[in-house]
Amino acid sequence: MRVEVFRRAYILAFRSGDSVAAERELGFTHSHNDGSDVLDGVGRQGA
Repeated sequence: MRVEVFRRAYILAFRSGDSVAAERELGFTHSHNDGSDVLDGVGRQGA
């Protein structure tokens, strides 16, 4: 059965404090409002 409505979901991602600090130094705020330029700068090629 396929439902044609959106469902809310909560995603948990656990990272070390050092990882979070490094991401914040790059401008990543861990918000859905981060721009693609910020997201591209945080991501790793091949990860």
